[in-house]
This record gives sequence, structure tokens and C-alpha cells, in this order.
Amino acid sequence: MLDLPPLLEPLIFSVPQASVFFFFNLGLSLATMLVALRLFYVDRSLLIRPAYYCSVGWLLLYQIPLSIFSSEFSVSLVHVWKWSFMIHMIGLFLLGWCALISERSKSDMKRQSIVFTFPALGLAERWLPFSFLLLMVGIYFYVVPYDCTGLYALWADPWMTLLAREFSVKLIGSSLATYALGAAANIISPLATVFSIFYAKRLLLQRRYIYSALWLSIGVLAVVLVLTSGAKGLLLPTLIMTSISALLWGDGWVSRVVMLTAAIGLISLTMVSFELARERDGIAGARYDFAQCTVETRTCSQSTTLVRSLGYREGSLGLSNRLIEQIGNRLSCMCSSQGDAGQCPTVGVPAYRPKEAGRAATVAGRAATVAARASTLFQAILNRAFGVPFQVGAWHLMYSETEHVDGWETLPFSRRIFGRSLNMPELVYQKYGTVYSKGDRTSTSTAPTSFLLAYTSYLGLTGFLIALGCLIAWDFIYTALVLRVRRELWPIAAGMAAITSMNFMSSDFVTVLISHGGVASVMVIISFILLRRFSRASSDRAG
Repeated sequence: MLDLPPLLEPLIFSVPQASVFFFFNLGLSLATMLVALRLFYVDRSLLIRPAYYCSVGWLLLYQIPLSIFSSEFSVSLVHVWKWSFMIHMIGLFLLGWCALISERSKSDMKRQSIVFTFPALGLAERWLPFSFLLLMVGIYFYVVPYDCTGLYALWADPWMTLLAREFSVKLIGSSLATYALGAAANIISPLATVFSIFYAKRLLLQRRYIYSALWLSIGVLAVVLVLTSGAKGLLLPTLIMTSISALLWGDGWVSRVVMLTAAIGLISLTMVSFELARERDGIAGARYDFAQCTVETRTCSQSTTLVRSLGYREGSLGLSNRLIEQIGNRLSCMCSSQGDAGQCPTVGVPAYRPKEAGRAATVAGRAATVAARASTLFQAILNRAFGVPFQVGAWHLMYSETEHVDGWETLPFSRRIFGRSLNMPELVYQKYGTVYSKGDRTSTSTAPTSFLLAYTSYLGLTGFLIALGCLIAWDFIYTALVLRVRRELWPIAAGMAAITSMNFMSSDFVTVLISHGGVASVMVIISFILLRRFSRASSDRAG
């Protein structure tokens, strides 16, 4: 059996091995951290700048993991010093830009306490995020039948949830539906959740309990709508938005800590509960009709490719090979008979259960099993948040070392400019992700990484400058708009900047703008600006 590079195995958080390479990375990581803290101490207005959040995100997801996993990194790559220097330089250049704009900034927030008051909003402003949310979700459900979504599968046929997620997001064949869902999950729903929580809090203090419960219910509904696709990771934007808003709109440090802890606990509990709910006993495949959904949305070709790719490994998307075979047979029949379900075989097998989620003989045993499974899932979420982004990014570096790639063909719109393009997330997954996952070759699987890393690894210095140029342009435009919004709304602007920056840490620049909420955040800010101006104009005419 061949020895695999450490970065192709699941990473384990442990005490790093002491070496010159480790201390080099640790020193630059600490230096970046100190500079980031100093800059924020000098200029509080950095909290609304995407570039600052990107520098912090880069530190947490790439620089610090590079220190922790320095030995794995040095063994897996050839040009380790080159790549290490590049990773640290990205973080330091981002902070350099923040220092430059801070020095030239005339903001009245410099050295001020970051305390805001939740504003009294007009009717239109108050319901703006909920109107947007209904619009975005309406667009999605117009394209995707409700009984084909991941949320429906989670309720009716939990072991089909992951397949439903792949289908309802990646195979549905409509960019409009994908963009609408991305905007709703990344920006609009988190904003609606925050508004509902703070309105509920205000009404509770006024002892208007029924209205408080009503607003809180709206917030819960907004969170549930995030899970429409069946992807629990879409709760992270809500966690970021609620955390930042709790810190900035808090009435005191006790209130801030309580609300922040509650927000983190609620979202973490929801994510773990999501997985536990997905592993319920039952007959898998009986109530979520994948073949029927395929015929209704005319995606037979793509769905057939997906089902075939699941057969490479037992347990792909949580499905047994027996169940995959049944789904494939029904899918083939339904597609060839144009949806005549009566003559096609049915689907249904006992749920495929992971070994650690096996049955226990007693109630106490079952409780212990659930607790152990919850602990395992929580650790997996932790690794997914702080280990996987760095690891997948390193795969792109490994790919650039071993394969000849025309870097210009990796950029967005390269097909329109050069007539050809390379889907690097797909190519990297097929080479390294299939090894990491022990043979999984799901056709929809990809290994995306931050454009800051991808452009630089495939285009060198030119890609480095292009990536930084894109981010600086976005930072300039976004901040210019936020400065025209009244100060009481800066916490949500900060939250949207942080969410977009988080997505920049794992996706392409254009992808984040279009389908991960970048454009949606600008739409929200512009809407608040226009509503405020309209309100003032109406007041002036009335006066």
C-alpha cells in the first residue's frame, strides 16, 4: 500500500512538531495577528471593511493552520518555503491596504467605542429583509418543486437528504434558482433573523409578549428556510450575522456575551441536530422520489451521471450500494417512459447507518450512543470550519506543482475570452478529493478554494496582483456605499461584509458575488439608502 501525503488524510489537531519551518510560520502568524489587533484598536471603522475581515479570515483559515500543520505541509509539497511565504504575504498585504485606508480615513469612529443602538425603523425598512426573503425563496420554489428539496427530504426521507441537496442545488439546471437560494441563505435570511431577534427582544422588554413571540417565530422561520436545500453549512452566515449584531447592538458586555453565546449555541445545536435527524431509522428512498423529481425538472442526463458516480464507493452521500442500484433502476425506467411511475420499480431499503451510530440495547445505551455521535459530529464541524479550507487550498498548490496548467484558463469568463476554460475545483477533486474520501467520485463533488490562493498558485505574481486588485475594488465600492447608510445600521453592514469575506476564503471572486450573496448585500445597502432618502423627501414635503 502506497504512503499518502499527510494532506490527503483527515487532519488531526495536535501539538505541532518543532522545526525552523514551524517557528517561521508561527512568527509570521503572530505578527499578522498583532498588526490586525493594533489596526482595529486605532480605527474602529475597519469593522465595516471587507478587506479587514478577509485579512482576519485568512489568518484564521490559512496562516494559523499552516503553523499547526507545518509538518504535514512540508512533507506534502515540494516548494514549501515559496508557498508558505506566499500565504503569509497575502495576509500582510491585506493588512497593509487596511493600514493605508485607515491612515487616510476621516471617519468619526476612530478610537471610539463600538456601541450602537438598534434603530427605530420605518415600516418599509423593517419589512425589507422579509420581502426580499419571500421573493428569493419564491423564485427558488418556482423552479424546484417543494417535495424535491433537501428540507422535504430531511422531514420525510432523512437518508435521502444529501442526494436531495445535490439535486436541488447543483443539478436543477437553473442559475436563477441557485442565485436566489444563495442570496437568501447568505445574506437575506441572516438579516431577517437578526431583525426578528432584536425586535422580539425590544417587545419583550416592553412586556408585549404575544408580539415578541410572533417576531421570534418569524426568525425561526427564516432559519428553517435556510435549510431548504438541505445544506446545514448555510447556517454559518446566520451565525456570523447574529454574532456580530449581538456584539455591536448589545446593551452591555453581559448582554453581549449572553447573546453571542446563545447565537453560537443555537446554530451549533441546529447543525448537530440536523445530522442526528438525518440518521433516523426507517426505510430509505421510499418517500423522496428522486426519479420523479428528475423527470419533472428534465434533468435525466445529469441525474443518471450522478447516480452512476455514487456506485464507486459504498456510502456515497450516505446511501448503500443496494439503494443506489434501486434508485438507478427507477430513474432509468422513469426517464425512458417519460414519467410513467406505475410501471417502474419502487425504491426502499433499510436505512444505511454508520458504525458509530449503531443501535444500543438499552435506553441508557442509546442515549450514550447519541451523545457520542453528537460529539463526533461536533468535532467534524470544527474540522470542516478550520481544517478543510486550508487542506483543500493546499491541494491546489500540490496540483500546480505536479500538473501543467495554463493559468489564464482558470479565471472566470476565460471561455468567453480565450474560447476554453479549466474547472479547477473539479479537476483538483478528481485527483485528490477522491483519494481523501477513499474512492468517492460523486459527479457533483468539487474542491473549491479561495481565489486569493487559486489565482496566485496558477498565475504566480500576476495572479496575486489580480486577486488583490479584485478584493481592493470590492472593498472600496462596498465601503463607499455603507458610509451612506445611517450609522445605526452599520452592524448589519459589518455582518454582511464578514459573510462575504468568509465566502471569499473558500470560493472564486465572481462566484461569491453572483451566487454567494455579494450582489445581494449591495442590493440591501442600496435599498436602505433609497428608503431613507424617500422617507426624508416625504417628511420635507409634509413639512
